[in-house]
Amino acid sequence: MRTSRGARPVTPEIMTSQTRAAAIIARAFNIQGDVPLDADMATLPAWDSMNHVTLLMEIEAELGRPLRAEEIGGIDSVRSIARLLADP
Repeated sequence: MRTSRGARPVTPEIMTSQTRAAAIIARAFNIQGDVPLDADMATLPAWDSMNHVTLLMEIEAELGRPLRAEEIGGIDSVRSIARLLADP
């Protein structure tokens, strides 16, 4: 479990949906460091078609369910993923 500067462990319960979304993107795209909360397809060079598929699988794993077609079409930013996480 990760900790931030000696603070208590970072768990899903204390992470916001945006920071969870950014963490999912970082994991899917193998990005070392933080993903900006305003990141989207246009600002992340690693966000290509193959990584998009990996991202979809990571989101499904996080949600514990398959994504619906209309959800898949709307995934293009940290914010769009955060909306899915906030309303699973």
